[in-house]
Amino acid sequence: MKILIDLSEISLEERIRIVNSTSNTNVLKVLAQDEDFKVRQAVAENLNTPLDVLQKLSEDENWRIRQAVVNNPNTSFQIILQLSDDKDCDVKIAVIRNANVTVDILDKLSKDIDWNVREAVAESTKSTVDILLRLSKDEDEKVRRAVATNKNSTAEILLNLSDDGDYNVMRIVAINPNVNSYILLKLSEYHYWRVREAVAKSSNATNEVLLKLSEDDDWNVRENVAKNVNVTSQILLKLSMDKDSDVRKAVAENPNVTYEIQSRLSKDENYYVREAVAKNVHTDIKIISELLFDDNLAIAKLALKNYRNRRMSIN
Repeated sequence: MKILIDLSEISLEERIRIVNSTSNTNVLKVLAQDEDFKVRQAVAENLNTPLDVLQKLSEDENWRIRQAVVNNPNTSFQIILQLSDDKDCDVKIAVIRNANVTVDILDKLSKDIDWNVREAVAESTKSTVDILLRLSKDEDEKVRRAVATNKNSTAEILLNLSDDGDYNVMRIVAINPNVNSYILLKLSEYHYWRVREAVAKSSNATNEVLLKLSEDDDWNVRENVAKNVNVTSQILLKLSMDKDSDVRKAVAENPNVTYEIQSRLSKDENYYVREAVAKNVHTDIKIISELLFDDNLAIAKLALKNYRNRRMSIN
């Protein structure tokens, strides 16, 4: 296409606007040669840009343009494969996150010298068990954390990571949906409270583990036991008498709390505990009625609001 006007006479903002609003491939081909990288980047992002133009832009000196090419859903697999060997880590990360990335590409990039690239592979839902197993032994803790987060990580991988020297890795292991009771029991004995807290949050935590952690020295751990949806009424009853008001408040907020516990906590000396009882939609209506006469006006008003909402739902 022959250029009839001097593009320098058109402002940068206007050239970008033209790219973003056009589907004319001839216009896109011309502006793909623009001297400003922002215009070329806009061309690379345009869904109407022809494949031959995307190929040309994949060789652009500016990494942002190459990254934009990877992110364009119309980019061919051949270009994606080519850019998996890019010198810039952001381009390779874009390749890893591309919907068309293959296991072979992920396997290659899992051995990349840049930890950011290996971390992206560890986060990928397309990474295989073999790739994740290798990355679970990576020298960089951020990579191992990503492996611990990945829902494709098996119990074997999580078991290996449960012995990791980085406590953040161990915390993430505890909340991975694939973690088993053996690993959780093991982590429940770890010396740092944040790891035990993560175990208390796990939806896979057994009654044995939750009972053990309900006696933990750290109130943060006990609080999260009280918040766990799988905690039994027996443990909740025990925690309703906890010395720490935050723990008792967490009990009052639990949807599985019994009438006996609700009744006890509705008379708690701590304002925030009674407030939690008054606000809980699962609190028995009789207890809500009693809280209408609480000495604290704010709690009485909360109880009234809860009471009215319950009556409306019944009617």
